[in-house]
Amino acid sequence: MRILSLFMLLLALTCKSQQEIMSDSSANQQQGLDLTLVLSDNYGGSEAAEIQVVRDRQQLIEFFSKINRTRKPGLPVPQIDFTRQMVIIYSSGHMQGLSGPPLVVSYQTQDTLLLRSAAPTIKKMEEGTAAIQPFSIYTVPLTDKKVLLADQN
Repeated sequence: MRILSLFMLLLALTCKSQQEIMSDSSANQQQGLDLTLVLSDNYGGSEAAEIQVVRDRQQLIEFFSKINRTRKPGLPVPQIDFTRQMVIIYSSGHMQGLSGPPLVVSYQTQDTLLLRSAAPTIKKMEEGTAAIQPFSIYTVPLTDKKVLLADQN
């Protein structure tokens, strides 16, 4: 009986987190912004949470040359059409054994795009868990808007 109760609780919590992700995704679509995840990895991001806006191929190559210094083979540079899209690189900072949370649109005006990280999934920390610095690369339609990361505190 306890196993069934535990399973039902787990199912209810999973459904709620899916609804939150879907509501963030639908908010992006309502605002006409297509934030598309291209690549994510647990190693290579920065020490603190930050975003970097990349508007040309050379900047993207420079980012990949930095993260590929210790990788053999390195991650391939994705093919992006910079005449129609720009890239947002989100580093969620130094973490202990968790994957980085996804990036979502928090607010948008005519001249500003405010992004925030979705709440990370809470997991029990295990002894000996590795320290990671996750990053994610997203594409968005090319815009002149100022892109900012919302304060997470």
